[in-house]
Amino acid sequence: MLFRFPRLGLVGLLALAGCASPGVGPAPDAAHDGSGAGDAGADLGAVGDTSIAFDTGADGGFVSDSGGGSDASGDAGVNADPVLRVITPTVGSYTTLVQGELLVVEARLEDAAGQPVAGARIDFALLGDPKDTSLSGFFAYTDLEGYAQVYVGAGQVATTFTLRVSGPSGQPVYATVEVVPMPTVDFTIGLTGEAAAALTALGVFAFADRTCDSVDGVPPSQGASFAPGQSSTTIALPEGVDYALVVEATDGISIVRDCLDGIDPTTITSALVDFGYVP
Repeated sequence: MLFRFPRLGLVGLLALAGCASPGVGPAPDAAHDGSGAGDAGADLGAVGDTSIAFDTGADGGFVSDSGGGSDASGDAGVNADPVLRVITPTVGSYTTLVQGELLVVEARLEDAAGQPVAGARIDFALLGDPKDTSLSGFFAYTDLEGYAQVYVGAGQVATTFTLRVSGPSGQPVYATVEVVPMPTVDFTIGLTGEAAAALTALGVFAFADRTCDSVDGVPPSQGASFAPGQSSTTIALPEGVDYALVVEATDGISIVRDCLDGIDPTTITSALVDFGYVP
C-alpha cells in the first residue's frame, strides 16, 4: 500500500551545551530526563511491521510509514510489532535552526499495549549535505521508559538537509531541517575626543565570548574597516553572545589599539573610544 506524506513537523530546541562527537547513545538502563513526554503520542490503527510516527501534537495526529500490517478492524493488539514514536521534534512542517543551535531528537518505542520497550536500537542519520552540522550519535538504545535521544548540533554553514529516524524494523521517517545564519545587529563604533582629531581609524575587530584581556592570539569572529577620512564605522554582530571590540588606529608612525568588552549588541548598539589619547 502506498502512502503520501505531508511535510513532517519539527521544532528546534536551543541548548546551552555543544554536541559531542558522534558515538554510542545512552545505555539501555539509563534514566529518561523527560518522563511522561510520550504520553500524548498518537495511536496507530493497524500495526504489523514496526510503524514509525512523528507525533505532531496537533489534531491531525501523526504522519507514519509502515512496512505493512493488519487491517484496522482486525486484532491489532495481538502479536503486534513495537511502535516507534518520534516525540520531538513535534509541531510545524519545517525546522529552522540558527547557527550553533541544538535540536533534541527523541523517540519512544512502545509495545501494542503502549508500554515501553527497553534496550532496542534506534538509528539516526543526516542525509544530503549537512555541511558542518552534526549528530551527537548515530544510534541510541531505548532506556527503561522506552526513550532514545540524540542531538543535532547546527554548524556555522547555512544548509538544508534531511533527518532520518528508524527503528528495529519497518520504514524510516524523514524530516527536513534548515540551518540559517544567526540574526545580526548593526553596531556603530567611533573615535571621540582628541583621538578623533589626531588619529586615523583603521578597523574594528569583534571577539565573541571574549574579554579584552583574552583576545591576544585569537582570530576575530567579525571585522570591519573605517572608510578613509571617517572616524566611525558599523559592524554586523550576530546576536546571542557578548563581544570584546578592538579598535585600531594610527598616528602616522605606529598603530594604537583600544578595547571595549562586555558588548551585548541587542542592548548596546554604539560606542565611542578615545584610546586614552594625550597629544
